[in-house]
Amino acid sequence: MKYSSSLFTLFLSILSLSGLAQISTIEMELLTKNVTPLNLNIYCDSIIDLRPEPDKLWDISINLNGTLQPVKATLKGGDFIQTLQNHLNNTILAQNGEEHLIFVLREFNIFESTSSNIEQSTICIVEFEFIEQQGDSYLSYGIYHSIIRNSGVLKLKLHQKNINAVLRQCIINFTKERAIETVGIPILLEDLKIKNYDFTTIPPVGHYASFRDLLKGKPNSDFQIKLKKTSSQNLNNYRLKPIKGIHKKNKELFISDGEQLYLNASYYSDEYHYTMVKHSGKYIFFEDKVTSTGATVAFGLTGAALSNKLRAIVLDTSTGMINVFNARALIKFLKNQNHQDILEVFENSKQKHEDIEKAFLMLNAKF
Repeated sequence: MKYSSSLFTLFLSILSLSGLAQISTIEMELLTKNVTPLNLNIYCDSIIDLRPEPDKLWDISINLNGTLQPVKATLKGGDFIQTLQNHLNNTILAQNGEEHLIFVLREFNIFESTSSNIEQSTICIVEFEFIEQQGDSYLSYGIYHSIIRNSGVLKLKLHQKNINAVLRQCIINFTKERAIETVGIPILLEDLKIKNYDFTTIPPVGHYASFRDLLKGKPNSDFQIKLKKTSSQNLNNYRLKPIKGIHKKNKELFISDGEQLYLNASYYSDEYHYTMVKHSGKYIFFEDKVTSTGATVAFGLTGAALSNKLRAIVLDTSTGMINVFNARALIKFLKNQNHQDILEVFENSKQKHEDIEKAFLMLNAKF
């Protein structure tokens, strides 16, 4: 298959042993044609880049002469953030809106699921926090997370379409929520960055819309916490009982009853219960069933992930990121983080759920 130079730029690296040229890196151009603008009267005034790994390249594949070749990808245009801001304003929003907002980029990833020859998928995931400046003050309207998946033969154009779709969906999610609740939360810009989280203490009683709120130890709402255990056997899952008609099932990512921390299951599930922490430490360990197809693909889980098996849901307190782990994901994580000792123990185990749990107990013992 021949690719036009206007689509992306290829960089060639020479393999010294074989003398063959292999594509190693591409710069992917964002699609601007045949895109319907949102016309929401919003303008992206600036983007604050708070991705955990801002220099990370995306691992994808392209079809070269009938064969899928692994490549590293990034956006074409030089400066990633400036390119993204221009695309948001010129293509996705497509008007000079009167409402100027700051977009805080917390995650932006594209990747693929190629676990079988039958099912191949392209995935894009993005997370923005939307902030409004009013004089010298700043108001946060919350953090919004969106996942887009396309199944079929892996093509570069699917990734490009995913990027546009996930940007649109994230902004739409934000505007729908704000139509219901229009009050922003006062913040300081210096509080946006992830700081050291004191995992030896339990946050004060209350509701927390984001990990940053946990860091501050200041709940977003002060009404009483009432939890009721679900009927799920052997699971520490709870329902948040409505109080005076108040029940924000999507809004609060964490809640604390003063004794335990609970995670909103809607992050990885099609349900809205809360699961209680099982182990605290640098890596806060939860366990539950993953029932969302979108989350299954996004976290690199396949097949049996939507069965009745327990999965490890882990909050990394150094980044604020939540990930779902099976054996393959844990092995990749331990290799990337250079925990060779724990990796060897895990690889010599049966690699069951309880072995994943033991691995994170070993990790937490290091900190």
